[in-house]
Amino acid sequence: MLTLWAIQNLGDRTITLVVMDENPARNLYEKLGFVVWEERLDLMLPGR
Repeated sequence: MLTLWAIQNLGDRTITLVVMDENPARNLYEKLGFVVWEERLDLMLPGR
C-alpha cells in the first residue's frame, strides 16, 4: 500500500528502489511498472 501511495502521490519525481535479485518483492515492483535501471555486484569480505 505504501508503494502504491508513493507512485500516486509523488508526481513526476523519480522513485529509486534497491532490491536484491533473490528478493521476491522484485516481481511485485516490476508488475507495478518499475524497471531495472542498473545492476551491480557488490562483494564483501567475511567479517566486515
